[in-house]
Amino acid sequence: MRDDTKRKLDELAAGDRSFTRITMLLGAVLCVAVGVFITSWKTITAERLVAGNVTRSIWLINHKTGMRYPDIEVALDEGRLVRVGTLEPKLPDIRARVVLREKSKLIGFHSYSWEGKFEAVENP
Repeated sequence: MRDDTKRKLDELAAGDRSFTRITMLLGAVLCVAVGVFITSWKTITAERLVAGNVTRSIWLINHKTGMRYPDIEVALDEGRLVRVGTLEPKLPDIRARVVLREKSKLIGFHSYSWEGKFEAVENP
């Protein structure tokens, strides 16, 4: 085989290897980025109990699946109006005082869940 032909074939083979290396490197970077995003989305940095009054409490129907799911809004004592998730089979009454679990995530997202606890209201 002539020297110039061999050199051209070697350059083509080296080019294929560099493309494979770049593709593998980009794939690894993408996997790490997705892993960091999922970890930061799921990592709970703080958890506390907050209280508030229920402003809306109804069952909604998912029209695609026919499943019902709760739609609860609570006005916190701090003044914020938040949507709440729950797995309880019975919803709280409107204007009921409830205790919520607030979870703060690593990226600043807050989630609220009701675990069936009502705040005891003391009568003076």
